Amino acid sequence: HTPNMAPLRRHIRSAEECLTLSKAGSNSSNVIFVDGSWYLPNIPDRNARKEYEAGPRIEGAKFFDVDDIASTGPVLNPKGLPHMMPPAALFAAAMDKMGIRNCDTIIVYAGKGCFAAPRTWFTFVSLGHDPSRVFIMDGGFDDWNRLGGPVDRNPVKTFFASDLNIEEPRYVAREPANIVDMAYVQNVLNESSASRLVIDARSSGRFVGTEPEPRPGLRGGHMAGSQNLFFLCFHDPMNPLRFKPIDAMKNILVDNGLSQNKNLKEVISTCGTGVTACSLVLALYECNDSYSNHLEINVYDGSWTEWGDPNSTSIVVK
Repeated sequence: HTPNMAPLRRHIRSAEECLTLSKAGSNSSNVIFVDGSWYLPNIPDRNARKEYEAGPRIEGAKFFDVDDIASTGPVLNPKGLPHMMPPAALFAAAMDKMGIRNCDTIIVYAGKGCFAAPRTWFTFVSLGHDPSRVFIMDGGFDDWNRLGGPVDRNPVKTFFASDLNIEEPRYVAREPANIVDMAYVQNVLNESSASRLVIDARSSGRFVGTEPEPRPGLRGGHMAGSQNLFFLCFHDPMNPLRFKPIDAMKNILVDNGLSQNKNLKEVISTCGTGVTACSLVLALYECNDSYSNHLEINVYDGSWTEWGDPNSTSIVVK
């Protein structure tokens, strides 16, 4: 890009850009807004599903519940870990219920104080929606509302996974891609290679074990050999629903050896439960030409909820 122009953003769009996009929909590709809000269970008085149902919400928006459209039960999720990536059949059934087709353009947004939109964005990408058709709206619902974008204030009902018919879906999904498990991460850490990095997106206090984990019963500390890069460093400190400019995010990645590093082949992002890890994934997608430089970007879905469990055999360092 020229010195006077900000670099183009791949997946992040301003509310103004989203409003323009929404007016450009066609029969061949509808523009569908998806409320991807989610809140930690220890945050009182916040329930993303109830807030969506009560309104206000972006007109015509659908609700995607990462806790509900997820792998559950003793076969798919024997440890009972929260919001693990859904199987393809369940995701496809949810898309059918939401009226979403493979050809549609998706704009994910979130409510005030929510950092989960990147997880919903990454879920769509991981399950096979064309990445060039999945965006995050910077600033979330508040920016849209301030702009005067169409808003629906009438109460609505949402569906649950248990309501869905997973037989013969119209939407074509794949099994989750770029998702890794504990054994895979352990092997990468044991290998101790500079070309494969495990990045922990939790706060530095949680990383070193001085801050308590928001989920009770978990050990403090971090995986031996992992590095810490707090996910909020990519967000605007004045409004955490907005991301920093691309140049600022790129500088953070360069300083941490995650960009302009020819030796780097793989990044595994991890956090508490695999949600805020996706802020790092989004930054890497935005700032690295991951489509041509062959950088593999993965998420450890079990994250610290699995690794920090006292019954886990994994190594913890403080």
